[in-house]
Amino acid sequence: MQGVRNLGKIDLPLTRCNLFFGPNGSGKTSLLESIYILFRGKSFRHIDARRFIHFEHERCFVYARTSDSQDLAILKTRQKTKLKLSGRSNLNQSELTRLMPVTLVDPSELELLDHGTGSRRQLLDWLCFHTETQFHAVWLKHARVLKQRNRQLKSLKTAGRVTVHQREELMIWSDQLAALGEELNQIRMQVIERWQPLFEDKIRTFLPQYPGVRLSLRSGFDQEVALGEQLEERLTRDLEQGTTRLGAHRADLRVTAKQTRFDGTLNPPASDVLSRGEKKLLIIALKLSQIELLSARGRPCVVLLDDMTAELDQAATRRLLRLLKASEAQLFLTSLDQSISDFARSIWGADLSVFQIESGDILPKSA
Repeated sequence: MQGVRNLGKIDLPLTRCNLFFGPNGSGKTSLLESIYILFRGKSFRHIDARRFIHFEHERCFVYARTSDSQDLAILKTRQKTKLKLSGRSNLNQSELTRLMPVTLVDPSELELLDHGTGSRRQLLDWLCFHTETQFHAVWLKHARVLKQRNRQLKSLKTAGRVTVHQREELMIWSDQLAALGEELNQIRMQVIERWQPLFEDKIRTFLPQYPGVRLSLRSGFDQEVALGEQLEERLTRDLEQGTTRLGAHRADLRVTAKQTRFDGTLNPPASDVLSRGEKKLLIIALKLSQIELLSARGRPCVVLLDDMTAELDQAATRRLLRLLKASEAQLFLTSLDQSISDFARSIWGADLSVFQIESGDILPKSA
């Protein structure tokens, strides 16, 4: 890698567990960010490439070779992105993303639970993308049709009148959107059904005091009525607002607690019940259960853990690392505290590599 934030030109031999030490500002998070950029095409900190390309560089570059000898690379300038996979350059980001599920486990990401409808939907759709081969094609078609319908709604709202022909054309887009939205909804429900028992198992490990925490899907529309009928019924309101307010693009992954809240609310959001520390453990349960589902379907993950010892107590950190070892994931772990290396070595043995990061330089550290 080269040109990502303060990191120098770096070439790293890797193993199953890769542990990086260094003071704050040394480049630990930037290292994880580089791996994320390669497989996701964007940073987990900022979408704008200008925010992570080093100010002295015109571009940043990340290259990797997989265990089955595939070469992959991403080059980002402030305006463009170029990708390569085993000599091919005419490819989409989705092809690199599909090659290797990469996930950031960040317990401090509390907005995922507190006010993250879009973030929770992305969390679910990422899992659908890596486990259901047909999902991405359906998702892309749905996004295109939704864009066309919204464009026409906005145009007609501006015009202030709708002809019979324009209404008929709008209904064609509505019918397509309904069919694709119901297909998306079905895939999401199937994935949650497989995800649920693994999530409940992780809740028993990290939050045994909350056995009723569960996942569910809020579809974005009434599942008892055909989506096409609902879109037709809401057409006048959509025309007034100039956008589609109902459908699979409004879906939400709900995480609820099985109890009655003081105000009488049944099965409230878990974020309304759990403490800040418990929410961190809930996020761990969500991510770990996803990793386990992917592993069970032959898709082991690359897992990025940024300074876990600052977010979790020692017992939770140890449970997390043991479960990641069992999942066959490849781990990139950063920490200020070097004491974790002894415990990590007791789990991974010869599969552990330890590195020291100082001012953007990364050096192997002897055992």
